[in-house]
Amino acid sequence: PQQVRPMPDRKIDSPSDQQEAVHGAARPALDWLGRWVRGFETVVVVILLIMIGLVTMFALGQLARTLWHEAFAGETLFIGWGALVELLGHTLSVLIALELLIVVYSTLAEGTIQVQVMFEVAIIAVTRKILLLDVQEDEPLHLMGVALLVVALAFGFWLVRRTRQRAEAGKG
Repeated sequence: PQQVRPMPDRKIDSPSDQQEAVHGAARPALDWLGRWVRGFETVVVVILLIMIGLVTMFALGQLARTLWHEAFAGETLFIGWGALVELLGHTLSVLIALELLIVVYSTLAEGTIQVQVMFEVAIIAVTRKILLLDVQEDEPLHLMGVALLVVALAFGFWLVRRTRQRAEAGKG
């Protein structure tokens, strides 16, 4: 068994005090490792912010190019169904990128991942997928899977929102 050396100005009264006295020597190494991990996490999050920002700008450029091409470069001002679906797909891509940017930024600023925002991103992504689906071409099992995913995401979003509302009501 390891010998326990009490701290000079403290008495060891509880098992947690004893554990702290035994493992106190390892604490500086763990503190250093914790600082390194937090610093590494910050670097990764900043790089992700920059990359998602670039993706957002690219998606916005695609949206602008498609809108210009369909609205002003055509012979008529009428936008066909295919072009409209393409425009909505690009618009939702920009929204997805923006929401991911918000998630990554809040992770950096607050140190937590906001689950409700992640559900919002997933719901927008599935909405985009539904808009781009070709019901005539896709397998029925695939369509049922997408429908189940929509139900699961809606239930998860509702559950997270309800839990948050109850927590806020309990604080007030």
